[in-house]
Amino acid sequence: MFEGELAHEFFQTIANRFQRKKRLSKTDLDYVFKHAIETFGIPYPSSVLYRYFLNSSVISSLLLQIHNAERLSREDRIRIHDNFNNIFKKFIFPKLKVSGTF
Repeated sequence: MFEGELAHEFFQTIANRFQRKKRLSKTDLDYVFKHAIETFGIPYPSSVLYRYFLNSSVISSLLLQIHNAERLSREDRIRIHDNFNNIFKKFIFPKLKVSGTF
């Protein structure tokens, strides 16, 4: 499923599409999520749950799982590394609010 060439094409397509953007919008996250689902044959979540998958944390985790898949060789990871980093830098992660006394 996560063959090296497929992963390379996936990350290259995403990186090329968003190369001029500094941050990914909700529409961009939707594109990345749908593209990952279609490319790797991952089942679609139900329409009720779909909106919960469209956040930076879930999608970045999915991309990390694709990057670290067992079927990818070391050479495959080296090939996709630059594109992966360029995409990963564009995610906006929510700031954690820690309150209370320690």
